[in-house]
Amino acid sequence: MSYEYYTIVKASSGFWEKLLMKQINKEAHFQISNIKSDEIVINSTNRTALEEIKKLSKEYPEEVFRVKVAGEDVYENFVSLYEYSKGESKLVKEGLEYCFGIETEDRDKLEKGLFNRFQKKVADYYQRIEQPKVNHELFFDEDQKDQEDDNDNFSVIIEYKTKKLCITAKKFGATYIDVNVEFLDKTEKLKSPERESPSDYDDVPF
Repeated sequence: MSYEYYTIVKASSGFWEKLLMKQINKEAHFQISNIKSDEIVINSTNRTALEEIKKLSKEYPEEVFRVKVAGEDVYENFVSLYEYSKGESKLVKEGLEYCFGIETEDRDKLEKGLFNRFQKKVADYYQRIEQPKVNHELFFDEDQKDQEDDNDNFSVIIEYKTKKLCITAKKFGATYIDVNVEFLDKTEKLKSPERESPSDYDDVPF
């Protein structure tokens, strides 16, 4: 059974526009997508692209590569952040990270920056309510504990509403957050010239 990894790599602006892309694409188990001036996403099967990034950091010692590795399980999305420089790697941090699912067409219609702000608010709220709770009542009898409700069966829906739209978020599993957008004013043309990037390191909620 194969398992796919997604490795997001940041370098200096314009670095990935060089002929470097051809060098990585020689590897049959790699597929490169979402190419920007300072960032690429490498899709790989059954292994990460860390060894290849290490080789690149040796070949280009003036570059500092910021690397984010995530797997395909959005419901239990475990992420690791690294820095690579001169052939040396450093684990910056790792842990669970929320994944947001939203229709691309809906996201592109939103006001610039709105979805990014919504993501941060929702992630912060879910983090707060998922902190270990203090016992509101202590029981002498063990069988009374067994009668308590299982909180895992409950789901919190977060809603942001204006006169023009309503955005709702609902979490599934440990990390997947499904986002729905309803436009209340059908005549209003909400537009965003730029799409928000969910890969920014500042958005990591741990």
